[in-house]
Amino acid sequence: MNQTVQESACDFCGLPVLSRAVAQGPVYCCIGCRIAARVTQSSGESGGASWMLARLAAAIFCTINVTVCTMVLWSNDFYPISDPSRLNIVLDQLLRYTALVFALPVWFWLGQSLWTDAWRELRHGRFSTDFLFLTGILAAYVSSCVSVLRGTGDLYFEVACVVLVLLTLGRWFEAQSKVQATAVLDRMQKLLPDTVRRWLEGKVQVIPAADARQGDELQVLAGERFPTDGILLSPRVTIDTQFLTGESWPIERVAGSPIAGGSLNLDGDVRFQASAPISGGTLARMMHAVRDARLRKGAYQQMAERLSHWFTPLILLIALMATGIHTVLSGWETGLLTGLSVLLIACPCALGLAAPLAIWVALGRAAERQILFRSGEALERLAEIHTIAFDKTGTLTTGQPLATHIVGTPDVRQSRIQQCAVSLARSSTHPFSQAIVEAWGSETIEVPLHEVLVVSGRGISGVLSESVTTVRLGSSDWLRDFVPESEWRQPWISEVDSTRPQVWLAFDSQLWGVIQFREELRPEAPQMCQEMTRRGLKLVVLSGDRRASANILAESLLVEIHAELTPEGKQAAVAELRRQGPVLVVGDGINDAPALAAADVGMAMSCGTDVARAAAEICLLSDQLDRIPWAYDLAQSTVQTIRRNLAWAFGYNGVGVVLAACGWMNPMLAALLMTGSSLAVIFRSLRLAEFPVPSPPNTTAFNGNSAESPIQEETAGCGTGF
Repeated sequence: MNQTVQESACDFCGLPVLSRAVAQGPVYCCIGCRIAARVTQSSGESGGASWMLARLAAAIFCTINVTVCTMVLWSNDFYPISDPSRLNIVLDQLLRYTALVFALPVWFWLGQSLWTDAWRELRHGRFSTDFLFLTGILAAYVSSCVSVLRGTGDLYFEVACVVLVLLTLGRWFEAQSKVQATAVLDRMQKLLPDTVRRWLEGKVQVIPAADARQGDELQVLAGERFPTDGILLSPRVTIDTQFLTGESWPIERVAGSPIAGGSLNLDGDVRFQASAPISGGTLARMMHAVRDARLRKGAYQQMAERLSHWFTPLILLIALMATGIHTVLSGWETGLLTGLSVLLIACPCALGLAAPLAIWVALGRAAERQILFRSGEALERLAEIHTIAFDKTGTLTTGQPLATHIVGTPDVRQSRIQQCAVSLARSSTHPFSQAIVEAWGSETIEVPLHEVLVVSGRGISGVLSESVTTVRLGSSDWLRDFVPESEWRQPWISEVDSTRPQVWLAFDSQLWGVIQFREELRPEAPQMCQEMTRRGLKLVVLSGDRRASANILAESLLVEIHAELTPEGKQAAVAELRRQGPVLVVGDGINDAPALAAADVGMAMSCGTDVARAAAEICLLSDQLDRIPWAYDLAQSTVQTIRRNLAWAFGYNGVGVVLAACGWMNPMLAALLMTGSSLAVIFRSLRLAEFPVPSPPNTTAFNGNSAESPIQEETAGCGTGF
């Protein structure tokens, strides 16, 4: 029967599991999740969860009774009765049948899931881990039942029952650890409301969140989160986006501004128009991104799965050989116990958990820090990088111009130039205009203007109300149409730094002065570069700016820089860097798409409004560069954890199989050690959930508003347009 294997998620822990398209009902990744789901379920038959827990407790009680009966029977081997009476014979048979009566419920209560899962996999041609357990436990049960019916022979009911209990408890612990690994998704899910308030025909209707559609007008009360992305309709609102972007300060939005789903409303009742369904909002897309990342397997996980395919048949062969050899040498009972020990100690649970659990925990921890990985493979590749290539504008710098100083003709006071510039700049939303207002607007008395005209991409003109004189603020190319060439040859113009972006101010046909700008470096950029250099990584900046401006950045950050690059040039530079080793490219995710796609790993900044950038495998939901060293350290710690887990799983199982095959291990001890092996992998992986967050660096010295700032980076190429 040919069935399609597809990726799905466990209905209990939400982690990846292989299933068949024909499968009906819930899908679980292990017996522990199946049992845990029944115990913790909140729906279904009344008392169903309590009954499942009671069955587990009853199985432990029955196992204790089976063990007591067996110990009494074993005492006859140490203290044989020379002349057994009929009473002793009856007592012996009674103990045998009592052990059988108590052992059968344990099989039906705890072995049913084992049998179901093993048979399902066997029907599709796969020997699963459950099949290993089932083979040994079934052999112990069958041989013990035959001994009871014959009235002679050894019993192994206690071995089978103890193994089933230990197996169930071990799988239970595994299931609970997987739930811890999905804690971030659980917290995200709780932020999405079950119902929303929709305005329709002047009335508020409470409807299921799934029924909300794009274009609906929704209401959000104070203290609630916006259920999806939208456009604000109310005049004003203050929101908290810390969960989405890590921004610790409240943000104010006005009517017409976009609102990201998951933002917290800090004001009163507000209305907004949904621009996406609930499942398509920013928060929902974050959840989908983390889930999708967990479904995609990394190189280590793929290697473990490939090894698991031949591991089970190999262990079955070794168990059969050990059983046969020890049966010939020491009898059937010894052979059976030896084979069962091999099957139990060789359980590849630790191997199956070695890579995926560490990846799942790390992805969740990264999401808490507003870092989204598109796959576990991206996390693994990040740990192997040799070079980091940064975009400049919008990545290492803020992308916003800062007005620094004015160079003007000696005949005009600088305060007068500021007055005219600020008065004109208030009429424009251009970044240069906003920078001028921000720099001097609060300390300048504006001059009255009329007939203000904004010429897109060139400048602003206005007529002074106190005269008929026209004042113009804009690019040099535009002002040359109004200012004679002789004005451009004045001595003071030689003091102007031509490498900086600038705008000029003219009073009719007279040139008054020039305002120069710089682009501010992000405060955490120097610290980040120092940390990554200490880690032995090569840092490169790929910029489209002029060489003169790029050299300033190179001297400030002590990094290699490639200037005057087109998007195609950046792509070629990345290809050249890859010859030296794996490359991480950090950019804004839009203009740098070719370079991001060409890199071994692409990291996009500010993905809060689009967590599914096609070109980037890693998305930072904020602009904080200190996330980059932390993400790199997390990736390295995760890969080291995976390697230790795999080494432990192979080494532990290898030594255990040898000892068990030599007959030096009891099946109950093998089951206990198997559980301990899995728990060791689990606890090592779960430590990643507490991966430390570094304390914020002291960035006072790098504050761009400080006169002592060592980084004064300019945006070149902006002086020709306004």
